[in-house]
Amino acid sequence: MSNEAEINIIGNMVRDSKQLIEVDLKPEDFLNHNHSLLWEGLLNMQASNQFIDTTTFFDYITKHHPENTIIFDILVEILNSYFSASNSDIYAKVIRRDSLSAELTAMGQEIALIGESYGDFDEKLGKAQNLINKFNEKGDSKEVGINEELGSYLDELQRRMDNKGIDGLSTGFNDLDARFYGFKPADLVILAGRPSM
Repeated sequence: MSNEAEINIIGNMVRDSKQLIEVDLKPEDFLNHNHSLLWEGLLNMQASNQFIDTTTFFDYITKHHPENTIIFDILVEILNSYFSASNSDIYAKVIRRDSLSAELTAMGQEIALIGESYGDFDEKLGKAQNLINKFNEKGDSKEVGINEELGSYLDELQRRMDNKGIDGLSTGFNDLDARFYGFKPADLVILAGRPSM
């Protein structure tokens, strides 16, 4: 969904750059790297008071990314498509939502690694809380809080650390049990290995 929203909002801004003032998106909000470069180009052109239309924008991208052939294919597709300018706010919300979801996933993985590492639990909890606080600082401007989202996850992490044992179905393999704390009902677990292992 985010990919289509990114394409649509870029197309809208090229055709009506006055809307750029109303759209609060940064290049890093775009999950597609080339879309991020295109958005950065629009913001740079706006900041330097350059006139933006299909011709000037194409010229700007040609000068700043001459080696990037993929971005030209994307840009040609965008410039040859029709977009409804009235939907820009909807596209922006989708992009922000998906961007925050991606950040949340990455942060969850980082917190999981902290939880699985050796060391003092309070120290690990502090590191996890610091990540959450940093996310909240970013999220405040986007009206998103994460304490509620990750509170139960941190509780589960603490419970697992306190148990220091199996918290599910034993696999019979100590290393696997130590890594996953046992398997949970409804988990789909795939084990794979090279032949002859």
